[in-house]
Amino acid sequence: GIEYAGEARADKLARVRAAMADEGADAFVVTALDELAWLLDLRGNDVACTPVFLGFLLLTKEDAVLCARAGAVGEEVKASLAADGVRLADYEGIYGLVRALPRGTRVLLDGATANYRLTQSVPDGAETLDRPSPIVPMKAVKNAVEQENLRRAHLADGIVLTRFLRWLKCDAVREGATELSAAAKLEEYRRESADYLEPSFDPILAYGPHGAIVHYDPTPETDVPLHPEGLLLVDSGAHYRQGTTDVTRTIVLGPVTDEERRMFTLVLKGHLALAAARFPHGVTGENLDALARMPLWVHGLDYNHGTGHGVGFILSVHEGPQSFRCRSLDGRRIVLEEGMVISNEPGYYAAGKFGIRHENLMLVRTGEATDYGQFLYLEPLTMVPFDRDAIDTALLTEEELARLNDYHRLVYDTVSPLLPAEEQAWLAQATAPLQR
Repeated sequence: GIEYAGEARADKLARVRAAMADEGADAFVVTALDELAWLLDLRGNDVACTPVFLGFLLLTKEDAVLCARAGAVGEEVKASLAADGVRLADYEGIYGLVRALPRGTRVLLDGATANYRLTQSVPDGAETLDRPSPIVPMKAVKNAVEQENLRRAHLADGIVLTRFLRWLKCDAVREGATELSAAAKLEEYRRESADYLEPSFDPILAYGPHGAIVHYDPTPETDVPLHPEGLLLVDSGAHYRQGTTDVTRTIVLGPVTDEERRMFTLVLKGHLALAAARFPHGVTGENLDALARMPLWVHGLDYNHGTGHGVGFILSVHEGPQSFRCRSLDGRRIVLEEGMVISNEPGYYAAGKFGIRHENLMLVRTGEATDYGQFLYLEPLTMVPFDRDAIDTALLTEEELARLNDYHRLVYDTVSPLLPAEEQAWLAQATAPLQR
């Protein structure tokens, strides 16, 4: 609905057709499932944790044909599509439709997502334009309605995670929780939220040495009980009707070592530095990545993953083209634009010992214009406290302390009015200002 998408399907189709004209294309085959879902303002459940549906779209100047599985599209959706000039065909019919394109047709295909059979279906006499899909940059920039919905989704998730973190800190070990049972508890809390749809990825709950495995996947064979000591890394996300979340917190379950406390704080310094970035339009994620890594780099340390990825709107939790990383993966310069959502998640991983990651999602916003151009800043979307119990305040500057305390004040002011008294009191303590 327009109350979620913020832009009508017909307007999106018109924008994409205009982009086709700019590319000199007569036809465009939409092959990426998240692009298809975004363009048609539809969602589905054909892929776990990513609410998309199997299909293709053949778009020309005058026609739009959605090739989807028989029975996948209900009558109400069919009528809505038809009203916007989109007709239906069989899922496998896309290949015949492409083969039937007349000679001289210039066919836009994104070779990064089109399968081999489809690329070979372009007939002799037609020209293939293998170029990045014009939908990608459109989808990456969230409109005002999507932005406001995302704030609501993160508020809902902030309530859930406040309840969950309180349980982890106060009750989990006493109740004999394990990695898997803690993950189930988090899912239980999320299911109590009225607009919750499903996880945006399988949750990572990694205790102790498991935290050093960046994409650890707890299974019955690897599951371990939680103990009243050390660190638990919790990386999880959700799809709500208002948007998608992705958040990581490293939680103190009991006494921690000096090394764990030091590394927890150094990673937090990097997170705070990137979150506070102010930069002129034209800057890329590669330009800013060093802000998050510098507190580690000065000690000869690092982490072997990107610092941040884009996030879709009730679509893929990993969405391009924007990112924070040391170097571009494909050589392109992707400028950060107003309305992009991107994660801020530096980490540190001591093999066989522990892992730390601090992750918020942030929204790129327009700031002040100066003699040096239009500046941008990053608005935090995630509303979840960091665990103060592992912070070594001696390693933080006064400015860093102020940034952390300001963020925690924002979390409390945003989330606490919607909590019952007991949980509100816990959040007040968890977000209380830190002093040196």
